Amino acid sequence: MMTIARIASRLIYDAGTGLFTWARREETDRYAKSWNGRWAGKSAGTINYLGYVYLHMEGHDILAHRAAWAVHYGRLPEGQIDHINGDPSDNRIENLREATQSQNNANQGLKVTNTSGHRGVTWNKRRRKWQAQIQLDKRHRVIGHFDSLEDASIAYQSAAIQAFGEFYRVVSP
Repeated sequence: MMTIARIASRLIYDAGTGLFTWARREETDRYAKSWNGRWAGKSAGTINYLGYVYLHMEGHDILAHRAAWAVHYGRLPEGQIDHINGDPSDNRIENLREATQSQNNANQGLKVTNTSGHRGVTWNKRRRKWQAQIQLDKRHRVIGHFDSLEDASIAYQSAAIQAFGEFYRVVSP
């Protein structure tokens, strides 16, 4: 288990840029001088295929946004960490906030599988109308059925703003 103190002693976090650099190590062992010459002051972390920055440290992979939160606030986040602007590599402290799974989902963009071009709106073949639906408390709830795609989208956005408040991100088609 990697502790906050251990992370803070090995990495330097810049809250303004969201970047981590490797800290200089005290030369108490025979490898420290070599390590300092090669890594101290250099950028730490790599971006994975989803766009999140990972820090590989002492055999552990640590998500940089969770490490940033822990180092900055001195505690682990209670739930998930949401990137306010939706960019998973932007780990500036002002872009991070604690969130539940539902709140984090509300701040996502359009899924690649979306065919209507609007969040929460699908075509209901049986009724031959646009259906607006939202997921709350792990359950899908139908908001209503509409003749126009725009009306269904407006209904979804209204319900999402009411349910998720500041966490809901409006996605333009």
